[in-house]
Amino acid sequence: MGTLNGLVGINENGTWIIFNTNNSGLPNNYTNEIKEDSKGIIWIGASTAGGPKALCSYNSDISTSFPVNKRISAMTIDKQDQVWVGIDDEIKIFDGVEWRNDITDTMRTQNKYIDAMACDNYGRILFCVANKPYGGSTAPPGIYVYDPSDLSLKLIITTHASHINVTQNGNIWVCIWGKIGLLEPPTNIPILYKMDHQFNTQSYSMDSSTIPGFHLVSSAVQSNGDLWFAARYTGVIKFKGVDL
Repeated sequence: MGTLNGLVGINENGTWIIFNTNNSGLPNNYTNEIKEDSKGIIWIGASTAGGPKALCSYNSDISTSFPVNKRISAMTIDKQDQVWVGIDDEIKIFDGVEWRNDITDTMRTQNKYIDAMACDNYGRILFCVANKPYGGSTAPPGIYVYDPSDLSLKLIITTHASHINVTQNGNIWVCIWGKIGLLEPPTNIPILYKMDHQFNTQSYSMDSSTIPGFHLVSSAVQSNGDLWFAARYTGVIKFKGVDL
């Protein structure tokens, strides 16, 4: 798991192992994102606004860093094991050898914050963009889906997502507002979305569900169907059998 002070792992004996700038190739202790590709390579986004910034790969204790010029804010891996990286306000692709920029112009969402990314079971890239305080493109904030097969881009929901999680059965869980600090949020607004592969959407609010926390940061689904959330102010939340 990524932390503010390095990367934390647990081995088969239950022993905690900490990797940081002192004992590993990490360029920065702040680990923003962690993903694993189909070959077992671990990809890490390590960056802060004012410090070193790099996409790092770990493969059999061999670490390699690929510097970037902005903070890494989101990351996902597609079906070809290419790493899609939200670098602050733009999207770049790393193919394992070099950075690609050939499709970013079609995104039409440049100069907006990239806050969450995921690849669905059809190879489509989902990502959330948020407005910057000044400037930015005219594209509205929200969750977009980009289909590399036909270079199409579509806005799915106009909202602010903190995390997008695609499960093995194809369901897409979207956590909302985890990165926005609303002090007294209304309990009737959506805080979680569930979408199928056609992007039919079901929304959940604190009024319509038993979710006790508002600021959902991320989610994970176990193979038995249990759904886990991390919330900024209420800790870890578990729903057995996805019983919301």
